Amino acid sequence: MTTISTLFKRTLFAALALPLFALAAPDDDPGLPPYPVIGYGESDIARNIDTATWLGDASVLLAGGMFDAAGPTSWGWMLKADGSGKRIWEKELGKKAKSAHLAAASATGDGALLVGTVNEVREMGGFVHASAWIVAVAADGRVQWDKSFTFGALTRAHYVEPTQNGSFLVLGSVREPGKNDGAWVVRIDGAGHVGLQKNLDVPKDFAPTAFTVMSDGSFLVGGNVITPPKEEIRGWIGRFGADGKPQWSHTLALKSAQVAAAKVAADGAIVLALTTEQDKPVNMMRLNAAGKTLQAPVKTGLCKLPALWRKQNGELQLAGVNCAAGKAAPSLGLVADLAHPERLQQLEALPGAEITLLAPQPGRNVLGVLGERSSGDKTSSVFVTRTLP
Repeated sequence: MTTISTLFKRTLFAALALPLFALAAPDDDPGLPPYPVIGYGESDIARNIDTATWLGDASVLLAGGMFDAAGPTSWGWMLKADGSGKRIWEKELGKKAKSAHLAAASATGDGALLVGTVNEVREMGGFVHASAWIVAVAADGRVQWDKSFTFGALTRAHYVEPTQNGSFLVLGSVREPGKNDGAWVVRIDGAGHVGLQKNLDVPKDFAPTAFTVMSDGSFLVGGNVITPPKEEIRGWIGRFGADGKPQWSHTLALKSAQVAAAKVAADGAIVLALTTEQDKPVNMMRLNAAGKTLQAPVKTGLCKLPALWRKQNGELQLAGVNCAAGKAAPSLGLVADLAHPERLQQLEALPGAEITLLAPQPGRNVLGVLGERSSGDKTSSVFVTRTLP
């Protein structure tokens, strides 16, 4: 039975009194716009940034987790910066929980709804308990409310998407000892009122890797499955109604594939970006609204981190990392015309940094790029914006 409860009082969430991270505009990148540099060095505390979300005031929210190896423990972390890269505020969340991190976010005007995992309990052999976590924050970073819930022993929230009626759908995974891995969905509004709570009908040992909500309230869930008899990994995409009931599903023929991104094009076609083995080309394919193949997988010039989003004219475009230059110097690539996925435009990358995350700005031709730099025993994250053609 799914249970939902308030997890923390607001007073448990506070801004960092002595920030572990600093923002600065580096001197070694002349010509680039200012951007945040979030660094850590001689400390047992490491930081992971798992999501970058554009907010209604054109600022960007970076979020993820911080891990203290001396504990060991982890907690949620957020940083809001304006369009020029100036830090507005920095917060940590859930330090009094057993373990916590944030995985995804969706804008709520100038604030955000974030989802992740809290109260993870690790024993010999792996995690034995975890709860999904939903947190609403205001534009100034104040926590408005938060909730945790479970669908099984290991319940994690991975994605959150807005719907047409102003509510949000949260997608997550569940693992129960002795049972198959599964997926679930929860509908929640901006005030924290919960509607739909449902385990989804997905294949055995399914791992969700993509999520998008359609205009009619139905939604697409993508991921990968292990198929018999050779135990091969295959991509899987399913469409579910607004009530969470399955409408159709499609297991892809492409070996070692997973659905990394899924969006609906202006003509109603469903566009999928598929990743396979490491540094192998990203494939793109198209399905109709009923799940039938319109275009078989076609290789692109991208090799990882595919991001699909709608630009100003309503058309979809695909960006990602282009590995043609080699592992030492990966660059950004753009497929501006999805009718020709093999045509790749080169974009300026991050000098001296490994690209770790792409954050397209919805409805605009702007791409946020997160990267990581290492210098000796210090590592820093950098975030820049690229205006697309």
